[in-house]
Amino acid sequence: MSNKSEQALNVIEQYIGDLNEDMAINLYHALAREFDWAGTFFTRDDVRVCINDRRVADDLDVLEGDDLEEAVDAVTGSRDWHRWLPDWMTEQGWEIVNAVIYEHVEQEDN
Repeated sequence: MSNKSEQALNVIEQYIGDLNEDMAINLYHALAREFDWAGTFFTRDDVRVCINDRRVADDLDVLEGDDLEEAVDAVTGSRDWHRWLPDWMTEQGWEIVNAVIYEHVEQEDN
């Protein structure tokens, strides 16, 4: 890591705790644009919406307040959330990257 990169990281790390989630999402998107990254992430708000969308689809009452937060905690505190979701997203992402390589690189060579 270059000296300037280390300096930038040291400055950013001091302010991470001061960021709210919207600011952090904006920072992620700015970095993604700058470095041409592709990818995604899920937030607690995403989980809140998904929980209640599932419940509506299953003809159940939506959750609110503490009940909804407990459900979100159950999801985001699970091994599925921390281990299997990132693994699956990575695996599927590589499948797409390989398909794009085949379509836009290898097919052009033939």
